[in-house]
Amino acid sequence: MIYEQWLADGVLLAEIGAALVEQPTELNVRLPRALADAAVSAWQRDDERLEDAVETKEQRTVRHRAVSLALIGEALEDSGREEGNEVIVKLDAWFIGDALRAHDDLDEDEGAQALTGPDVAVMPGDRGAEQLSHLLHFALVEIRSSVYAGDNERARKLADAFHNSPSAFRTGDFRAVTADAAARLQRHGVDLELMPLSTWDV
Repeated sequence: MIYEQWLADGVLLAEIGAALVEQPTELNVRLPRALADAAVSAWQRDDERLEDAVETKEQRTVRHRAVSLALIGEALEDSGREEGNEVIVKLDAWFIGDALRAHDDLDEDEGAQALTGPDVAVMPGDRGAEQLSHLLHFALVEIRSSVYAGDNERARKLADAFHNSPSAFRTGDFRAVTADAAARLQRHGVDLELMPLSTWDV
């Protein structure tokens, strides 16, 4: 599904926001070379066109982030200037704002609080929660590295395997959600390099 790719784009856009958040929001900004290269790849990618699609609010947000990322990539391709391990580029303030908002929306602490919700208390030492937290962290790292390497198919399969996982922090049913992720990985014939299936407690 293209929304899985756009979801990964949103994470990348948030990382660009993290690179910008400590800087004045001026037009000339610096980005780490790896983020700049990934943004250019997003701009060059030929995405599926959605004809008369009915989107949810969440899907519109995901698409908007992907578009912002692509336009940042366009600016980098057109006028980015390398300086050491960074790229200097002149960005429209709207795109700077989009990246900063993505960073804010996907902030780890706020995200964990929103996912946990008022009805489920996830306590330190909860083995199921700790394992799923590690799995999600490693999955996002490997999705990102797969996109950087141009292996979008692997990134898509990993995103599909873990897209239901955050719901466990709302429901507390960590074992069932982890088992679902394991089954999806097996069905897709992929595994996490950083935390292989053989090490999971399911």
